[in-house]
Amino acid sequence: MDNSANTKIIHYCWFGGKPLSKLTLDCIESWKKYLPDFEIKQWDETNFDVNQCTFIKEAYEQKKWAFVADYTRFKILDEFGGLYLDTDMEITADISKHLEKDLFLGKEDSNMINAAVVWSKYPNNTHIHNILQVYENSKVFNPTGDLFDQSVPKILTKYFKEYSFKSDSDEVQFLNNDVYIYPMEYFYPLSYDHQSNKFTDKSCMIHHFDATWTSKGEQIKTKLKRKNMKWVVHIIDFFVAIKRNVTPKDIAIFLIPLIIFLVALLSFWPGISTYDGNYQWNQVQNNYITDAHPFLSTYFMKVLSNIWNSKTIVLLFQILAFSFIWTCICKSLRKKDSGIKVQVIYTIITCLMPIIFVYSITLWKDVIYSYALLALTLMLYVGIKKEWKYRTLDLISIAFLLVFIQGYRHNGIVVSVITLLILLVLLFKNKVKKKAILVFGACLVIFYLMIAIPKQIIVKPSLDIMGAKEGITILMTGSLIKDNVEMEPQDLEYLNTLMPIDLWRELYTPYLINTVCLSPSFNREKTEKTYDQLLKIFVKYAVKNPGSIIVHYIKADALLWSPYPLGYTYIFDFSEWGPPEHYGFDSKVQSKFEQGKTFFDGIINASMTNRYVRNILYRPATAMYLAIAIIIFIVHKTKNKKYYFVLLPMLLNTLSYIPVNLAQDLRYLYINYLTLSFVVFLLIMPKFKDNAMLKKGEDINE
Repeated sequence: MDNSANTKIIHYCWFGGKPLSKLTLDCIESWKKYLPDFEIKQWDETNFDVNQCTFIKEAYEQKKWAFVADYTRFKILDEFGGLYLDTDMEITADISKHLEKDLFLGKEDSNMINAAVVWSKYPNNTHIHNILQVYENSKVFNPTGDLFDQSVPKILTKYFKEYSFKSDSDEVQFLNNDVYIYPMEYFYPLSYDHQSNKFTDKSCMIHHFDATWTSKGEQIKTKLKRKNMKWVVHIIDFFVAIKRNVTPKDIAIFLIPLIIFLVALLSFWPGISTYDGNYQWNQVQNNYITDAHPFLSTYFMKVLSNIWNSKTIVLLFQILAFSFIWTCICKSLRKKDSGIKVQVIYTIITCLMPIIFVYSITLWKDVIYSYALLALTLMLYVGIKKEWKYRTLDLISIAFLLVFIQGYRHNGIVVSVITLLILLVLLFKNKVKKKAILVFGACLVIFYLMIAIPKQIIVKPSLDIMGAKEGITILMTGSLIKDNVEMEPQDLEYLNTLMPIDLWRELYTPYLINTVCLSPSFNREKTEKTYDQLLKIFVKYAVKNPGSIIVHYIKADALLWSPYPLGYTYIFDFSEWGPPEHYGFDSKVQSKFEQGKTFFDGIINASMTNRYVRNILYRPATAMYLAIAIIIFIVHKTKNKKYYFVLLPMLLNTLSYIPVNLAQDLRYLYINYLTLSFVVFLLIMPKFKDNAMLKKGEDINE
């Protein structure tokens, strides 16, 4: 060690030949102010050999000036000693007391050691020389393709950990009796994103983190973070991650439902229309949106109609939505590259299930609603894998789904509110960062207002006074009449003016509301005007005869609980059936692919003609019980009760229909089939067999 060498030199690097930036010039002025007796030396191509080793030679050829400077700083400090400063390093206070040390560096907000300031009192310092050797021993620059792996903080932190450096310490660390590592507040009080600053009376420098070595995209994101717009960065990262993480296997999975459903759509062009779907579409076309159906589901149609003013645009969205969600499910269940063959086969089978491919091309709000429930099921599964420690972006996605679900169907509020309460308990119990929870809450409010405000502006008075509430009252009053409940003469006389009592008794069925409400003999106008009187009569006799109401609900809700058909079940919306033995599609469709129509008709006919097959495929309660049984089996094998949460959206959706079920309408419980498809996937994927079934007690995702 040459103690006689003049080390009162400030070294800085400026490769590439561009003029010095204003920030650099300002920083140099601060050096002159606080270290007036120091010589300032610029190192560049004119006075430094950039071919000294492979690392700097290749870094220079690739114009990675920051990495050229990484090698250069340690080379010149090894030869000359002195103070090295990055060109974005500003001195803000007297540092003379620190210059008494033989060697010092500082820690930044990442808890890694940076080299924007390095002081070596003498040349030939052992540590400086050893770090220099790391670069000179590199056979190639950036061998991994990740510049962060070659960044100086990572190299320095790894090196000094061999000398007991503690990254989580906030104290000055004296290592090996010859090097000082200062905490963030001394030289790096300004954090990289400007959000976690640590300025104190000990702060004497500011690193402005130009980070010119990072990509343009990273620089843009850094600027956004520094403007407290981190949420924008999360959105950017989301789409970047999608682009980075999308593999040929993901594309293959995405294309399977996309192609199958598009072929089905062409086969039954322009898709399967329904009464409810047409009702909402007419509101869109007449620009008269009411709340007879949930505002969001009708308004969403209107938004899509701006892309293509055809009902088919909604069906195309449904196809894309399912394909995307299903691809995400496959990716979350696939362990690295294993199981792709199983996923391809299972995806084809799933997409060829009649209830799956028919609903994908059917204009019902229940379809998109069910896809949202499936997406929520996936996010709950992600939470299980992450021990409920969601990323902020995960929580934003969940907030969107919860608000979407509560707004897309009237009963969705039950699913959303209960799921939200359970999630909040889980988030707090698992000590998720409060900031992330606050973002989650803020997003819930923002997304809700994005629906509520347009709703207040756009929704117009309904032209149809009778709604679900009135329909339920009429239906259950029919159960009292059917049971010949004794009524007072004036009440019977009033009911008889709404519909002849004998006809009401004859038409009543607990399985379908429309038999009464749509009868030509039903006095709809009077019912609307005198509904309060009807309600009072119903309540009076329901209280006296609770058994009739209980029996009615047991039958009316049979679709929810019974694996066997009780009464009529509404499966597909066909306005014109063929002969009684034919179960094909609406004959009014104008097929653009007759061979496809024949193929899909054949699948539906096969599923309908056999009574036992029909009872299995078209009883949503059966799908629910099977899903529950599979999850119980998985919980038993993995010893992880968290998997029960996968069933939550399906069970809450079922619960929400108990008091208001108007008909044996299978579409209400479409999520049962989607959930069953998901949990069967959990069961059959090779990673479950390998990690849970063969190693009892081990989690599926280990």
